[in-house]
Amino acid sequence: MKTTKTQMKMETRGRPRLLPLKEIEEWKNTHGEKYNDPKAIKFVQSLLQKEIIKNSEVVAAHLLYESAVSRINACKYNLGIYAKITCDWEDAEVMVLDIIFHKKEMWAEWIKQSIYYEETNKQCFRASIDRIDAQKNYTLSNMQMLSIKDNVIKATARPHYLFNVTGIINPSSDSVQSYRRFESKQEALDSLGIKFKGDTGRLYKVKDQTYLVQSEDVTFGRKEIEEYENDDESTWYSSSMSIGAITDEFGNTYNLDLPITYPQISIKLNPKV
Repeated sequence: MKTTKTQMKMETRGRPRLLPLKEIEEWKNTHGEKYNDPKAIKFVQSLLQKEIIKNSEVVAAHLLYESAVSRINACKYNLGIYAKITCDWEDAEVMVLDIIFHKKEMWAEWIKQSIYYEETNKQCFRASIDRIDAQKNYTLSNMQMLSIKDNVIKATARPHYLFNVTGIINPSSDSVQSYRRFESKQEALDSLGIKFKGDTGRLYKVKDQTYLVQSEDVTFGRKEIEEYENDDESTWYSSSMSIGAITDEFGNTYNLDLPITYPQISIKLNPKV
């Protein structure tokens, strides 16, 4: 029997399936529609066959694999806040196995949180891989389980500083330069009644005052604001810097001000010696 060109195209088109469609459908019918990633299914099946996990831990393992893939890719492709963060793993399967075998407490918490997530069916209660110290990378010693909700709360609970920089931007203003510390970014936001991303180096105008909000890490020089290219000079800020004074032949004294423009700004507090 001759093979037609159409049959040859059908046989060579695309990548080979990791699992038969029927097997994927059976998996979804057993564990839920959202658990449909063939790679995750095949990996979790291997964990079951090797008796590394129990049947009651299938969903937790599936979610952990997906989270591992997400974190590895975010670091690999420098996505958003992960631009300068590295991950000790390149293979999600190895990362999952390291957590199961070497972070037993984290794995136990992950199982418990995944059960609660299934019961509530609310995304905010899904388990996520969190860095204990957000300034450090994804390593075995720097990871813990947090629900998505708790992860967001943690991210916004870091102390932030609100600077009134009206006098810097507009030297002729009577506004006094001042700052205030808040326990979280959300508190700083609420005080101004605005929404924004943190540590951008951008200024926010509320009524006739200009403010800068930044994290404690940036304020005390433990972290730099993320630089970005901004060729649109119409959106840059302008001010001036006093560089001294000069007296003319008639005895008149003038301040020497140096005009400056900049796309971003950050303020650092240095203890006075």
